Amino acid sequence: MGEIIQKHAWSSSRVKIMRECMKKYWYTYCLSWAGWKSSAPQDRQRAYMLKNMTNMPMFVGSITHDTIEMVIREGRKTGTWMSLEDAQKHAVQALRIGWLDSTNKRWQGSPKHHTNLAEHFYDEEI
Repeated sequence: MGEIIQKHAWSSSRVKIMRECMKKYWYTYCLSWAGWKSSAPQDRQRAYMLKNMTNMPMFVGSITHDTIEMVIREGRKTGTWMSLEDAQKHAVQALRIGWLDSTNKRWQGSPKHHTNLAEHFYDEEI
């Protein structure tokens, strides 16, 4: 796979962040670029890690959204609808995996693919 090239793309969310705070835009879209590479400068890696960090309320909301989306997608595809209990089990399992990713700091190897909870990173009460 070839090198990924940074292009200055525009979207309504990028424009919104730029209007909100130029520094936030810089950290989110410029400094964090290529922060996934082990050869990237430390400041880029840190910006990338912080960009991918979440907190408990947002994490729970994402799991809830993803679970509902999965139930609807699979129900439409197969015509069979998952039970509430099975959907809850799926969500709880996803929460457990994310929690373990965060407590075991698996995100250090891949911040985008493993959960990094701000509450763990900053050693806050949950």
